[in-house]
Amino acid sequence: MPNSGAEPASTIPMQEPLTPLRLLRSTAAVDTYLARIVDVELASVYGERVAIKVPKDIHGARRLRQFVFQHTVELERLAAVTTSHANLLRYLGFVLFRGRLVLVVEPFGAENLRDRMGTPMPDHDTAIQVACDVLSALEALHARDLVHGVLTPAHVLFHDRVIKVDAAVLPAALELAGEDLRYAAPEVILGDSPQPSADVWSLGIILYELATGRWPFGDPPQNREALLAYRTAGAAPRFDSDPPLAPLLQQALRRALAWKPEERYAGAAAMRQALLALEPRTLPVPKRKKAEPGAVVVATPPVAPESPVPALVAGVDTAVVESTLEALGHSFEALLGRYARFIQRLENAGSQHTGDLRALLERTQTASAEAQELLRLLETGIRAATRAPDPPSS
Repeated sequence: MPNSGAEPASTIPMQEPLTPLRLLRSTAAVDTYLARIVDVELASVYGERVAIKVPKDIHGARRLRQFVFQHTVELERLAAVTTSHANLLRYLGFVLFRGRLVLVVEPFGAENLRDRMGTPMPDHDTAIQVACDVLSALEALHARDLVHGVLTPAHVLFHDRVIKVDAAVLPAALELAGEDLRYAAPEVILGDSPQPSADVWSLGIILYELATGRWPFGDPPQNREALLAYRTAGAAPRFDSDPPLAPLLQQALRRALAWKPEERYAGAAAMRQALLALEPRTLPVPKRKKAEPGAVVVATPPVAPESPVPALVAGVDTAVVESTLEALGHSFEALLGRYARFIQRLENAGSQHTGDLRALLERTQTASAEAQELLRLLETGIRAATRAPDPPSS
């Protein structure tokens, strides 16, 4: 019989559905790669460019396979919530790659919060802005009976001033190792199933480090035993940083970092409300910065004291602002908090009219009967005050 030149079916290698392009980031147990999907059918579902999360060893691969098949319902909820929330990295699903299951998520910038740890942020308000965006993502998870459980700075991603939380994670027993132990709630270290209060602890550690540049209880633990030793000793967070943390911020952190889960905030929503209450009254306002050479400055005329907001000059990119406002969500309190951060950014950029907007914001926070009408005025003022070069993260 003539040889057709074709290989026997048993020796034809199976084409992989995707090709890794470059490493984006790495945690103790997982490497995340930017990848190109070459399978046409799969690309029609996920898109051509994705990111894949690959366990580093065979033990992690086995646990991931077990986790995927035992938690199908939770993964479906995760896919739904990450699709609908702007501060959550979208979980797309999983594929078989090189004989192992890998998680597929949206491609996002390689920069993460780990790169910014170790030195305090320029002002405490900036740290709170980051924390509130992360808490907004965690709140969405908690509302659907999902818990991150292993939140570390490596899971907080940045791109073009947008923050996204990577919630497509492996079980805590696999994710937590090495330096990541410094962010794990003590009950998670002991093997308990993570609850929302565990995410509160992790975010509390991150916020403290962002504000002070150090770990709250002393030298960071290098293993489980070291962390549990702090717990046994009942160590309290240290608040001797320079500049000092505002008293109400210290109070919020003490509660978030309580060793007993029941003494912490019950979940992300409660902690976020506590942090939003700090803005803008309890934090020092940074000095205004002069505009950078070549920066676009929106000219605004003098503002009449009796009617400040409507007198501001228009000229804003309405489509940008409308899309930003829509992404802020339907939570009234969250919206006010985001407006507060936006006004702070306008002040940092040297806007001459934020005093009126800030006064209006404070009235809105305290006058519930007038809140809806004042919010509309506030929106009008923000539209007119800037071309929205630096919109609030959503």
